[in-house]
Amino acid sequence: MGRLFDAVASLTGLCSQASFEGQVAMAVQFAAERGADEGIMSMEGYPMDVVLSDSPDTKRMADWRPMINALLDDLRRGTNPDKIAARFHAGLATATVSLAQEAGLPRVVMTGGYFQNRLLLSLVRQRLENNAGFTVYGHALVPPNDGGLSLGQAVVASNQLMVSREGAHKMCLAVPGQVLNIEEDTLRTATVSFGGVTKSVSLALVPEAKVGDYVIVHVGFAISRLDEEAARRTLQTYTDLAASDSTRRFKP
Repeated sequence: MGRLFDAVASLTGLCSQASFEGQVAMAVQFAAERGADEGIMSMEGYPMDVVLSDSPDTKRMADWRPMINALLDDLRRGTNPDKIAARFHAGLATATVSLAQEAGLPRVVMTGGYFQNRLLLSLVRQRLENNAGFTVYGHALVPPNDGGLSLGQAVVASNQLMVSREGAHKMCLAVPGQVLNIEEDTLRTATVSFGGVTKSVSLALVPEAKVGDYVIVHVGFAISRLDEEAARRTLQTYTDLAASDSTRRFKP
C-alpha cells in the first residue's frame, strides 16, 4: 500500500523526494483533504478490480492497474492533483469494501500503518459500516503502525524468555541484553545475556559497545546501546507480560 501512495505522489508531483518517514503518504492525504470540497464520502473513486490472487495465502487481491490508467487520463486532462488524490482515496475505500465482501465474513479489522491516514480510515469505516453493513474494528489504545507491531513483539519476546528457561529457542525479536564478553573477529561476536539466557550476537553494527554494556538485539545483531536502567525496565516489562493471563493465552 505504501508503494502505491508513493506512485500517486510521484505521478501527480505532490512529493518526489521524502526527507522523513511517512512524508509521501501525508502529502497525498493532505492533498485529498483539500480536493474533497464536493464531499469525498460520495465521490466516485478510481476503479480497482478484485481478482484472483497468485499467493497461496490470499484468495483475492485488488488490481490497481485500472486505477493508474484512469489517474493518467485525469493527468492528461489537466485535473488538479488534489482532486486526483481525493479520487484515489475514494477508490481505495471502495476496493476495500469489495475485498471484504469477497471474504464473506461479517467483521472487518482495520490495521496497518496506512490506517494512520485519518481520511482513509473514515472513508473505509463509513463505507464498510453504513453502505455494506459490516461490523468494523479499529485501533483505540495501540497504534496501527510499527508501534503496535513493537508491542506485539514485546508480548511474544516475553513469552520466549519464559520458554527459554525450560529449553533452547531462537531469539529473533528486538530485546535488550548485557554483553558478557567479546571476540574481536570480523563480526565482533559477543556473548550476550538476556535475563540469564545467553546467546552469541554480532556487535558489528555497534562498534562502540564493550563488555558490561546493554544492547538491543534483533535477528542476531546488536543494533543500539542503551543504559542499564532502561534495559532492566524493559526486561521487567517482558517478565510482567509473560506472567499476565493475556500473554499466556497466546502461548504457542
